[in-house]
Amino acid sequence: MREIILRFPREKEDEAESMILIHRLDTGNRSRFDYYLEEPEGGNESALHFFAPESEMTALLSWINANAHALGPVTVREVEDRELTAYCQEYLEPYWLSESVLVDPFTRTEKEIILLRLVCGKAFGIGDHSTTRLAAQLLQKYLKRGQRVIDVGCGTGVLSILASKLGAGSIIGFDIDPDAVREAQENAQENRCDPAPLFLEGDYCAVSEKPSFDLLVSNIFAEVLEEVVKASLKPVEKTNAREKVYILTGILEEKWDRFDEKMKEQGFSLVEKRSENPWTAGVWTMKPGVNSFHP
Repeated sequence: MREIILRFPREKEDEAESMILIHRLDTGNRSRFDYYLEEPEGGNESALHFFAPESEMTALLSWINANAHALGPVTVREVEDRELTAYCQEYLEPYWLSESVLVDPFTRTEKEIILLRLVCGKAFGIGDHSTTRLAAQLLQKYLKRGQRVIDVGCGTGVLSILASKLGAGSIIGFDIDPDAVREAQENAQENRCDPAPLFLEGDYCAVSEKPSFDLLVSNIFAEVLEEVVKASLKPVEKTNAREKVYILTGILEEKWDRFDEKMKEQGFSLVEKRSENPWTAGVWTMKPGVNSFHP
């Protein structure tokens, strides 16, 4: 395969991109070619790299020579297969072929991928915040199949849905925002969760009869997390034979030491801490019958 390279001063990037857009519109998007913009570090020269089927190369090169001569020089070179592979890895992103088919132009890993689809609405959070990523990573590591999960401050339900995909036996999510509960329900349906999480509107801390759980995950601020932990301990069965796991995130690094000390005072043991500046997340466990709740 051949590659066409158009080099030009960095300040003309917008002009170059506009040229491509106009060409797409003029041809009804029938001209078949891919391209990417190269922005070298520490220099003033940018470059557009064009790729196209061999049958399209002559017409593409003629169009570039006719329309881009004022931007900068044009060169053509042969491209090896390994270079195309590297290009796919770095520049091509997955895209939707239809409403239900996601195409990944390059297989980046042989590991199983879990795809979550989220509705963007009024509720806070689409799962792209540092604290959510930290909680998701820890869920994948510590959640065991069949466990009963509580998600406090569930938002749009991303962690509850992930728990379902990871094999949780049951999931109950709590949130005080009615929009969040509604969107979490929609997202669970969209992702065909089995088991389907149960989302409840209300303050978990104020619920008189709290459901039993094996793992509690919560992505809120540290001060609220303290109240959640205390509330979860009040009804704990001291003879319960199951170890309880807490995955808590939303803790600023500057507040970590104090928060961890509070957890230890309640009888918890820290298993793992993860950070994504300035946020931290942790996994704590409580052995059966250790409940040391201090009001």
